[in-house]
Amino acid sequence: MLYRIEGDNGVFEKIEPVEFKDFSSFGKLEKDLENLIAQNILDILFEDAKLMPIFQERQWQSEADIYALNETGELVIFELKRASAGDGAVQQALRYAQDSGQWTYQKIERKYQEYSNSKLSLVDAHREAFSLEHKLEPKEINKKQHLIIIGSAADDSLISAVDYWKKSGVSIEFLPYRVYELGGEKYFEFFAPPYDRHKNPRETLHKSAIHLSVQPRV
Repeated sequence: MLYRIEGDNGVFEKIEPVEFKDFSSFGKLEKDLENLIAQNILDILFEDAKLMPIFQERQWQSEADIYALNETGELVIFELKRASAGDGAVQQALRYAQDSGQWTYQKIERKYQEYSNSKLSLVDAHREAFSLEHKLEPKEINKKQHLIIIGSAADDSLISAVDYWKKSGVSIEFLPYRVYELGGEKYFEFFAPPYDRHKNPRETLHKSAIHLSVQPRV
């Protein structure tokens, strides 16, 4: 959570939470969020656990938003939600994981080559992306699948659904994002667990206004 420091004469007296937004607040589509994540996934957003994007959702196809490989060749499946989506997003992602878990190496390689417009084999591209001494064997690709749901930090029902399946043994994580608008500039906050679940100040003010409007007359 981002806080604004308030005070007088150079003395910090208190902090106030800053209102945050999501992509829908700016009229953006889920595809805009998808492209932002995909273009920055390898070097910036996952700098401690790098990922190699290999495929993105195609229009009118029943596919997850982004598919990527980690260093050991495991498939990481991203489902993105620009605004509150509820637990239905998790059910959808689980179906995608079930489908992709049955993909052969050849099918994944075809998807990668179509996505990257390259004739390089998937295992060679993977070795280059992660600077490995030796490339993986094709049979090492997609031995395990991981789900990552990216959504608004204010989506409590989505967070609860992810927590439920995680406790049930599914390899799934929820990564919240927030967008701040400060001084005419937009800032993207993206973070991994353990994440905070502070309420958006905008929601608190809205609920207070509703509460005041229904107070009985004396």
